[in-house]
Amino acid sequence: MDTLIVFVDDAEYAWQMIAPLRSPATRTHWVLVAMPPRLTRHASRWVSHGARQQWRESWSQALFS
Repeated sequence: MDTLIVFVDDAEYAWQMIAPLRSPATRTHWVLVAMPPRLTRHASRWVSHGARQQWRESWSQALFS
């Protein structure tokens, strides 16, 4: 069994990259690590830490649903 680890910050791009690798003939264990896109330097100055955490949680919920 192969193990592949995928770091995702753009779901559409990730699916395009891993679609050719998905084969029912081989058993593969996928580990998905979601990383939200980074805020720009200017935006992060005006957003509190709690608001950033809330945005990351809502981003990951939308990605995995």
